[in-house]
Amino acid sequence: LAAQIANSLTEEVITRLRKMDTKDADISSEFARDQVVNAERKLREGEAAVSEFKRQTNVLSLDDEKRIKLDQFAKLEADRTEILSNLALYGEKHRQAEDDLKKQQERFGSLELYRDVEKKALEYRQTEASLRAKMQILDQEIDRQRGELAYLNEVEYELARLERDVSIS
Repeated sequence: LAAQIANSLTEEVITRLRKMDTKDADISSEFARDQVVNAERKLREGEAAVSEFKRQTNVLSLDDEKRIKLDQFAKLEADRTEILSNLALYGEKHRQAEDDLKKQQERFGSLELYRDVEKKALEYRQTEASLRAKMQILDQEIDRQRGELAYLNEVEYELARLERDVSIS
């Protein structure tokens, strides 16, 4: 009888332990499934956030857009350098023509005889004014391009953050 009780008790303990192991396994399995479902949901949300961000910022390929902006910026800087060179050249020609005009006026007392020199001085003055106007427009465009590059850097940073969040998920 004692052996029977011991065997029954042992069988009951084994049955309960099996049930507990099965229950623990079921709980662990359910927890793991929940974690996978949550991770998949976070991944989809993160990918959707990246896509929405790209759509809102009109960014298809950030590297291509930055390269294009940098190329445009380099061209603007080259144009600016050329205008500065022309400004120096025409500024000097304008000053020289003005000096010649004054010398002719002092020498002969009349500008009527030297209309060609006066025309050249006026032409140089107008060219110089035109170059200064172009320079002002170019400087405004350079400032605008700098702003766009700064914006692209901000977009790049935010996109990297979103993509990092997706990769962590």
